[in-house]
Amino acid sequence: MQTRLLLIIPTMGRPDGAREAAMSALDCATLDTTFVMLAVDGPHSDEQMAAYEAISHPRLGLMHDGRHRGMVATLNDCANALTVGELLVDHHCTWPECPYVTHVGFMGDDHRVRTCGWDEALTDAAGPVGIAYGDDLLRGIELPTSVVMSADIVRTLGQMVPPTLQHLFVDDYWKALGIGMGALEYLPDVVIEHLHPSAGKAEMDDSYAVTNHPDRYESDGAAWKAYRDDGPLHDDLDKLSVLVHEWMERIANDRAERVNQ
Repeated sequence: MQTRLLLIIPTMGRPDGAREAAMSALDCATLDTTFVMLAVDGPHSDEQMAAYEAISHPRLGLMHDGRHRGMVATLNDCANALTVGELLVDHHCTWPECPYVTHVGFMGDDHRVRTCGWDEALTDAAGPVGIAYGDDLLRGIELPTSVVMSADIVRTLGQMVPPTLQHLFVDDYWKALGIGMGALEYLPDVVIEHLHPSAGKAEMDDSYAVTNHPDRYESDGAAWKAYRDDGPLHDDLDKLSVLVHEWMERIANDRAERVNQ
């Protein structure tokens, strides 16, 4: 099956940042089957929405329903909608050669791709049932602040991120999931820079003030601890172990067929 990557960029109140993030990904992509979806969270002024709608590229789309749901809900809704069924039929996508997504990625609107071929490298590393990430020049190997994973992980779990989270600790989840599956790959030569205020690479705006407030750290931290320690993460890994087994059988059967030909 041909690799087809859907990169989702949730964004709120930063049309300029979203444009720069999306174009950095598309300009550095080497697969012609890499597609970017801007998932706009929350109500915006007419001026801001016009700025979002003005972002144009043949392999870029925009999802927005006017509600404010938080980054996690926005990401999950987009990931689930666009990995089920045909994009062209179900979602009015202008990418007709892509009826089936094999990999799903996440970047923030404050990430910038710096490495040509990032999409091919990360999808190859993720493989059919894995998770891969590069160096964000902030957390490095410690956390996957941007990520590419097999779309079958999303299809199996019905989520890209635990819905009990709002914004933070999503990278902790992806790391725990990849380690638990035995399928987490870090590519230090793939740079997807995180321009975060904590690195002195961005100004603290209203959106950062909300998502990085101590109350958000406390609530999302408690939600992640409960998800990790009280069973849901273990349940996710159980479901994925079945997926991994199915893929191993499929690969073994394919190899056997080639040997017998």
